[in-house]
Amino acid sequence: MTLMFTLLLTLAALVTASGVYHRYRPLPPGMGHSHPWRRASEVRFLADYPRPRQPLPCSSAIVPASLSLIRQARHHLRMDNFLFNADQGDQPQHLPLTDTVTSALRVRAREGVRIDLISDPINTLYGAHWPAHFVQLEQAGLTIRITDLRALRDSNPLWSALWRLSLAPFTNLAATGQAARGGWLPGPFGPHRMTLRSWLALPNFKANHRKTLVVDGRHGLVSSANLHDASSNHHNVGLRFSGPVCRDLLHSESAVMAFSGGDPRPPAPDPEPDSVQALPRLRLLTEAAIRDALLAVIQQARPGERLRLALFYLSHRRLIRALRQAHQRGVVVQLLLDPNRDAFGRQKSGMPNRPVASELHRAGIAVRWVRTHGEQFHSKLLLAEKPDHGDLLLGSANFTRRNLDNLNLESAVQWQAPPEDGAIRDASDWFDTLWKNRNGEWSLDYHQYRDHRCYRYWLYRLMEASGCCTF
Repeated sequence: MTLMFTLLLTLAALVTASGVYHRYRPLPPGMGHSHPWRRASEVRFLADYPRPRQPLPCSSAIVPASLSLIRQARHHLRMDNFLFNADQGDQPQHLPLTDTVTSALRVRAREGVRIDLISDPINTLYGAHWPAHFVQLEQAGLTIRITDLRALRDSNPLWSALWRLSLAPFTNLAATGQAARGGWLPGPFGPHRMTLRSWLALPNFKANHRKTLVVDGRHGLVSSANLHDASSNHHNVGLRFSGPVCRDLLHSESAVMAFSGGDPRPPAPDPEPDSVQALPRLRLLTEAAIRDALLAVIQQARPGERLRLALFYLSHRRLIRALRQAHQRGVVVQLLLDPNRDAFGRQKSGMPNRPVASELHRAGIAVRWVRTHGEQFHSKLLLAEKPDHGDLLLGSANFTRRNLDNLNLESAVQWQAPPEDGAIRDASDWFDTLWKNRNGEWSLDYHQYRDHRCYRYWLYRLMEASGCCTF
């Protein structure tokens, strides 16, 4: 009995130590950075949203902008996208985004452009399946790098601590080609089979969640849009730009390639390392630096100024407190949320947005729901409107602990410019269109999805704190 007790105590200590270490382990080099403010040109706000009663699934700006940049490439192109596959694409409800982008990349590769594609292991079913379009891209000469998520911190330590001590050494999340083929269990995302090891990697609930594209180190795009057939009808936002910030984007993605088995050499040093102070200006943010920038924008808002948020998920406690405090000191806060009802044909529970909306509505903050029809309001945007300038922050990161606390890989851009700037004005007009139901019924009153149940609120708090959730 004493021996058994000792063994159990030792095992518990190992699991606890593993959970604590991998929750707070050092980040890989190049993660969680607030890059310098840069000059920028050709800055354009992009938005996708469904068009009611129209034959095409959605009114898209981000995919055409992506294809335009791909065609524009002359020497080098680097793309990082979380979901890049055709699974769950049900024609004619969805557009064939994967085939369209794959064809464009193959053409450029065959014309001599060096192309690096970085993606998340979800596209390979965590090492169990190598998709046909990846085979086509490799044959055209592309380099495909699957992110090794084991280098990141654990967002669900209750599961990951055990997984690290048992299956992690035998699970190749960054597997490519032949190494990523084979499986005997049904998968959750489509017809492809998974291995037991890949199934057991899924509950770690972490990802390379970035959506970036950079061409020739001069032109870039950061967005919330997955190039994924089943995502083709979602609402999304993005920012296209040119200038030195594209070099920062290259450096940031080189760091991901380095810890995922790629070329560790970064691009050449930036020819313009100094930060600029005058408006307009643009900077790249990754991981927790996005959270810090969001908090700074919210906390610096003054009475009478306006904060406009358009979000797929909102659950981060520091951001929620900051929004409540901003409202209390006289800032106008407008919150446009997805009802968390739909997820690729599956019904969702309304977590976390409905309990969070209940808390903020009771605090007096104006909340509206985007009127969805099976798609998702997938935007991640904060727009601060001030008398002398606008502050636009958008990208891949949901406003949650997992996305903002150095757990997932995330990227965002922050654009500061005078109020009359085109991108600032277009973002404000887009928000007004949804908020005020211009030319259609885009949003609904708060009471349509209100949820004031106490147990649901505390369930959300438990899920957010523990990491035992998908948001």
